[in-house]
Amino acid sequence: MENVKEKFSKGYSFCSNEWAIDKKIKNDLGLLLIISSLSARDGFCYASNNYFSKLLDYDEVSISRKIKNLEKNGYIKIEYIKKGAEVTKRILRLTKMLTDDYQKCHSTINKNVKENNISINNTSNKKAINEEEIKKLIEYYELQDIDKWLFLVSDWLSYKKSRKEEYKRLQDLKRFMSELLRLSDGNYETANKIINKSIISSWRGIFQLNEQEKPKKYNPML
Repeated sequence: MENVKEKFSKGYSFCSNEWAIDKKIKNDLGLLLIISSLSARDGFCYASNNYFSKLLDYDEVSISRKIKNLEKNGYIKIEYIKKGAEVTKRILRLTKMLTDDYQKCHSTINKNVKENNISINNTSNKKAINEEEIKKLIEYYELQDIDKWLFLVSDWLSYKKSRKEEYKRLQDLKRFMSELLRLSDGNYETANKIINKSIISSWRGIFQLNEQEKPKKYNPML
């Protein structure tokens, strides 16, 4: 728990005066600031209630109430990504974001990534891994459905960026891909579940699914 707090404390958040004086979210301001910090790069984050719980020392039920109150008062928008009936991801998106000019609040929906890209990672001169490098790596492993794998790996990289853990070397991505293929036996559906589970749980890495979580194999006799 302390490691989570220690790591998060090294970053920073942006707060509008409107947030500070709004009594309707007085008890939820800390959570909103954390969401603001995690959303600095893209205007949204994937963080789970468990992650917020560790940072704020509230139980997950209380965190859920706070998130609903922030949504009710128009500070965040909650989006759910589903696969069938199963929720695979929850996205918390700021509906109001500070700009550098006059500190006025604007919708993040129509703002581009460059305007919102206020992450401390901007101070780095290292070049980020690009889509072409990801594609070549997928082709190297001779995986089918290249576009699906490209989307999946890109999704994981975006998640790592939101945690300020961006891969800076292609070798790091190669190690990740090798581990993902080992845990999933090269099966896309399994790999997708592995990554989604880690993102929803706000884990730093990926882990093997238990038998109940693995995708069921198609049986033409059923």
